[in-house]
Amino acid sequence: MINTEVIIFITAVYLAIMFVIAFRVDSRDHGQFSRFKPLIYTLSLAVYCTSWTFYGAVGTAATSGWNFFTIYLGPIIVFTLFFPFIRKVIAIAKRNKTTSIADFLATRYGKSRSLAALVTLIAFIGTLPYIALQIKAISSSFDLITGAEMIVEPRFHFDTAIFLTIILAIFSILFGARTIDVSQHHKGLIYAISFESLVKLFSFLVIAFMAYQLIVEASEIRPDAFSIRHLLWSPFESLSLTPKFFTTLLLSAGAIFLLPRQFHVMAVEASGSEEMSSWGLPIYLLLFSVAVVPIAAAGLMIIGSGQNADLYVLLLPMSQDNYLLSVLAYLGGFAAATGMVIVATLALSTMVSNDLIVPVLVRFFRSDSEQQMYRSLLIIRRATILLILLLAYLFYAVGGTERSLQSIGLVSFAAAIQFLPSFLGSVYWYRGHKNGAIAGLLIGMSIWFYSLLLPTLSGQSWMPEFYIELLNNSESLFNPQALFGYAMSDSLTHAVFWSLLFNTLLYIFISLRSHHKVVDRLQAAVYIDQGESFNQPEKDYPFQVGDLFELCSRFTGEARSREYFSRFGYQIDRSYSKKIASSQFTLLAERLLASSIGMATASSLIRSLAQPQPASRTGIYEFIDQTGQAIEFNRELLQVTLDHIDEAVSVVDKDLRLVAWNRQYIDFFEYEAGFIRVGKPVKEVIRRNLESGYGPVIEGDIEQHVDKRLKFLRDAKKYSYIRDWQNGRTVQIAGAHMPDGGYITTYTDITPLKQAEKHLAAINETLEAKVLERTEMLSDVNQQLEELLDTRKHFLAAASHDLIQPLGASKLYMGALKEDLADDATKFSMADNAYNAIITAESLLKSLLYLSRMDSGLLTPELDEFPLEELFASIENEFAPRAEQKGLQLRVLPTNYLIRSDRSLMLSLLQNLVANAIRYTKKGAVMVLCRRKAGQLVIEVRDSGDGIAEERQQEIFQAFKQLENGSVEGVGLGLAICQRAANLLQHDLSLRSSPGHGSTFKLTVPLAGKQVMELQHEVEQSSGGDLAGLRVAYIDDDRLLLNATHDLMKRWGIDVTISESITEFRIMAAAGKQFDVILMDYQLGEGANGLELLELYRREVSEDFLGILATAKQSEELRSEVEQAGFKFMAKPLGPARLRSVLQSYVR
Repeated sequence: MINTEVIIFITAVYLAIMFVIAFRVDSRDHGQFSRFKPLIYTLSLAVYCTSWTFYGAVGTAATSGWNFFTIYLGPIIVFTLFFPFIRKVIAIAKRNKTTSIADFLATRYGKSRSLAALVTLIAFIGTLPYIALQIKAISSSFDLITGAEMIVEPRFHFDTAIFLTIILAIFSILFGARTIDVSQHHKGLIYAISFESLVKLFSFLVIAFMAYQLIVEASEIRPDAFSIRHLLWSPFESLSLTPKFFTTLLLSAGAIFLLPRQFHVMAVEASGSEEMSSWGLPIYLLLFSVAVVPIAAAGLMIIGSGQNADLYVLLLPMSQDNYLLSVLAYLGGFAAATGMVIVATLALSTMVSNDLIVPVLVRFFRSDSEQQMYRSLLIIRRATILLILLLAYLFYAVGGTERSLQSIGLVSFAAAIQFLPSFLGSVYWYRGHKNGAIAGLLIGMSIWFYSLLLPTLSGQSWMPEFYIELLNNSESLFNPQALFGYAMSDSLTHAVFWSLLFNTLLYIFISLRSHHKVVDRLQAAVYIDQGESFNQPEKDYPFQVGDLFELCSRFTGEARSREYFSRFGYQIDRSYSKKIASSQFTLLAERLLASSIGMATASSLIRSLAQPQPASRTGIYEFIDQTGQAIEFNRELLQVTLDHIDEAVSVVDKDLRLVAWNRQYIDFFEYEAGFIRVGKPVKEVIRRNLESGYGPVIEGDIEQHVDKRLKFLRDAKKYSYIRDWQNGRTVQIAGAHMPDGGYITTYTDITPLKQAEKHLAAINETLEAKVLERTEMLSDVNQQLEELLDTRKHFLAAASHDLIQPLGASKLYMGALKEDLADDATKFSMADNAYNAIITAESLLKSLLYLSRMDSGLLTPELDEFPLEELFASIENEFAPRAEQKGLQLRVLPTNYLIRSDRSLMLSLLQNLVANAIRYTKKGAVMVLCRRKAGQLVIEVRDSGDGIAEERQQEIFQAFKQLENGSVEGVGLGLAICQRAANLLQHDLSLRSSPGHGSTFKLTVPLAGKQVMELQHEVEQSSGGDLAGLRVAYIDDDRLLLNATHDLMKRWGIDVTISESITEFRIMAAAGKQFDVILMDYQLGEGANGLELLELYRREVSEDFLGILATAKQSEELRSEVEQAGFKFMAKPLGPARLRSVLQSYVR
């Protein structure tokens, strides 16, 4: 015997080693890859080898011969012959983020909470005897090795078992319930369990080697009487293939994936390294099986059948007074038992808290704070673990473990096998239904409880008398071990046969009789194959006046639409709305829509809605409503922005009709109430202004001056000049052409500045004594000019940033519309034109924002060494299609040089140079190349355009400056951005050009060397990757953008959750709601930002998700901070193609 304090110390050291292993692994970088992952996963599956297989297999071999092998043979068959089934189960579990076997079955059968609760109860009841078995094994081995008095009767005072139960509870909480994150991988726990698998295998093999040596020694003493072969194989001379043999084989085969702990390590903890287990686990189990033979033979030879054969593993080294091997045998059994208890309690506590307790708390209780909810859930998880172990001890204490270890284990296996019909049906049978699964499980567990569990406890004094009588009445139809008067060779086979029979039949029958909803069919498709689609086309419908009026209101506002139609004599009331729209009314509606979305798009929209469509009327109107809201929001935002500009602003469309203005414009020209309205011909406005003195002194016919100004607008030429008006004002007027053919004009009253200039000129002619006064006044004027310029600069920054948001929403809606019209080439072309118009506006705004940031000094270069070929590849991918559309050839010559610069600024610089070359080249080619010169690298962008005269080459680098070319679009920002970016990077940018010989832009950058390895370019794919069922959360304080993204993702089959409330997101995180992807805005209200919320979710819910921070804040510092935190950075506005590509890359 070994001193009790020594065994306690050794046990404590062993547990401390396990905890250190788990702690060190959990503290490691979660993104760190380990080449031992396949081995660790395989060893973790060996948690199947509990004290039953460590102690009980030897006892079974000593009493029943080869029957012990069935508990190993079942898992070996499953993992060698049916591994594709295991692989499929793992894939389904990972795709659906499954947390337990209850979650797996409930998700398949219509996401049924009642089924999840039932599976949890069955697992709870069925696992208790198995945990009690581990308590018995540890307690017995501890008492045996320390020489403590064996427990003869169950006692409820403090004994070895209760102390060990408390220790197991503490370590189960430390390993499995330090946090409430059930979806993340418990890497530390899995490594600790793998270590235990090595310990129990090593100790078992060492004891087997010792047993073999004892057999060899015995044969050498009397070689004439006993041979090694006789001593070794005498317990296994006969093999009886009884029904119990095949029953045990079936139970063990099912247990390897149906037991809650086995499903947890097999599917929940899987991380893509499962292939080794297909042969690794069978080898592990075969080693155990082989080692059983010498231990059982030596035990019978030396110890005899009078002792408990289950403890031969421990009794053999003790009989030889080998204390070292005795301790090793004790640790092996302890490892086998504790590994099972820790994983089983983790799996069960997850199921009980998630599927039984938390639903009740969510329904009937409210948490005051996020922290309080977290603490409550953590307490529940830990209390559940303690409760499970205490109930298992109670089962042990009342006598539920008086039978052999094998008998107790088979009782638990028989409970777990009840999951088999519904489990197999979940992955192979489309018609499986939750009603059938629930009915089958209820009848199967009832028979298991009645005919197997209760007979196990029949010897207890508290068992009802009538049940004892039924057990003893062999003629009764309700005899628990002879149901319907049919007795079998053993009670286990009897119980398993009847329970599985009724379970399977009821599952099939009820499933066939149940009504399958769409969610049932969809979930079946997710589990069995790649899913299905269900289309329900709607019938066509005619348009009435009210339909067209509502359509216009969505895009232009109700008040504006009503006022517009009233000018033409249409009073839209209830009775008139029901009339069929005339051709004139339809034409007016098209014109009104055209003022917001363009004539081509307006005509296409009305025609498409008046013809049969595959989408429902409700769906069309919902899309129109949301798109209309986006455009209306853009219009309102533009109006608010214009009203906050000091200058007077007016905007006309290509038909020279007034479409937008600001309050300062009305005040500047002192218009009468009602004179200015949408659609007002600008000709009438110009005439009124000239007649009222709002303009310079004119001579001759006033109509000639009106026509002259209209011609200037039609020619779409830029201008900026200063005029003295008739009313005494000095006004600066500037105008610019808009991409859609319209024109914007600004009016600035600079009279005070001009008066100050005149006054300064007068002072300059006076005495020298006035110098100080003149200087002070000049400072005031300069200050005013600086404030004016500063105001314009801040306006551009703010307006550019605020307009990007609604443009992003518009892109998403238009992208979705393009997908809907993909089969109609005409309509798709119109939608594509509208989409390109939004892209053009977005590009203009981004350019303004870029200039504003450079002017304000907010842009700081981040210098680094990188391959120039990366930028060349990006340029070629982006501009080759554009050049091809224009009939040009774009040639980008490859390079292997490394440069030192700012990657982002360099890419923007080259993009603008190439875009400018393509824009001004009518035919020929554009070439991008580089060459080495004097230790530096010269990048050249050459084109075959018209060329630029030398005296005008400096003008093109000025903002908003273009050479006269009415056929070229743009506003003149590209080269200005290039020049400022080059200056910021201290790179030399030069131009060589002459009329008729094209142009060459040269950019000289520092050379860092040559690239050693060949680059691999990533090609963004717009297709591939199944997004159906992907769980995405999008948090943004912009409701319009939320709705647009929600609708777009729904069209992709994504399960999307949106919220503009930080509090709501924190509640979802506290409740442990699972998402695959979280798309988060950065600038949120309520004192938090998106990066903090992503880190909160990763810390408290799960690490297994893709976090995306989307923001219009273009900061390299913020991008670096996001990427270092392990999340993805995306700049707003979000384009549909880019967003889909990111999601698909995550799915793949």
